[in-house]
Amino acid sequence: MAKSTKQSSNKRTHSPYSHEDKSYWHNQITEFKQSGLNRKAFCRRFDVNYDRFQYWYRKFELEKKHQPTPAVVPIKLTTGTTTRVNPVLCSIRLTSGATLYLHDMGLIQSLIKGAH
Repeated sequence: MAKSTKQSSNKRTHSPYSHEDKSYWHNQITEFKQSGLNRKAFCRRFDVNYDRFQYWYRKFELEKKHQPTPAVVPIKLTTGTTTRVNPVLCSIRLTSGATLYLHDMGLIQSLIKGAH
């Protein structure tokens, strides 16, 4: 009787998704947002697994919600002279000892919004 040449393999088979790391999905989500398509249409058009897309989409949205707000809020400074001086609406004492006087309600709202 001839011996069987069949050998059992202990090798793991690679997942068809092994190339789909975080950067891959970040690129897919970015392309989706630029496409103007809804999620299902995007996945259909570009042959992307819809369930996996949903998983990563939700994961990135949660990460975005939990990111700390920036410590520095950009502001636009203008130079020049003005004939009208607006009243000081808010002053902020900096740790350096300097005081920042704010005259613009829009700027104050932006700073508050950026702090949340």
